Amino acid sequence: MDFGEELEEYIILKLPINEYKNKKYSLEDGFEIVGFEARDQIRDEEKKLLQRYFCNWKIPYYNKLKGWRKESPLYIMYNGKLVSGLYVCGQNEFSEEGWGQLHYFFTDYKYRGKGLHSVLVKEAIKRSKLWGLQGLIINTDRNLLPEVYIKWGAS
Repeated sequence: MDFGEELEEYIILKLPINEYKNKKYSLEDGFEIVGFEARDQIRDEEKKLLQRYFCNWKIPYYNKLKGWRKESPLYIMYNGKLVSGLYVCGQNEFSEEGWGQLHYFFTDYKYRGKGLHSVLVKEAIKRSKLWGLQGLIINTDRNLLPEVYIKWGAS
C-alpha cells in the first residue's frame, strides 16, 4: 500500500502545540503559502482537488467544518497554481475543549514528496497558537500518515 492511500479505518491523534517537533521544512522556489485571501481565485482548482481525494469534498468546500473560521483554509501555490491545501479549525468534532482540528489535507500527485504537508502543518500550528489552542486533533484514514504525525509529537 502506498503512502497516503485510503485505509479502512480512521486513526485519531492529538498533537499538542507545545510538543510539535517538525520545524525543518521550508518551501522551494516558486511555492508560496496563501490563505482565505486567495480563495475566490482558486475555487475551481480547490474543488477539483477535493473531489479527486474525498467523497465528502463538499464539507470543506462549503465551510461546513466544526470551528470553521475565515482563516481556516491554508493553501500552497506553485507559480500561481493551487497544488496543496488543508483546513485548520478552531474547534473539533470530538468536543475536546481548547483543541482545534486539521482536516482534508490534499496535494496534487505531481507535487508529492516536496514536504508540502509538513509546511502546511507547521503553518497550522502557528495559526493555532495565535488562536490560543492547546493543540490539534487529526482524524486520518490515510496510510502511514499517523506515523508521520507521531514523529511530530502526536499521540
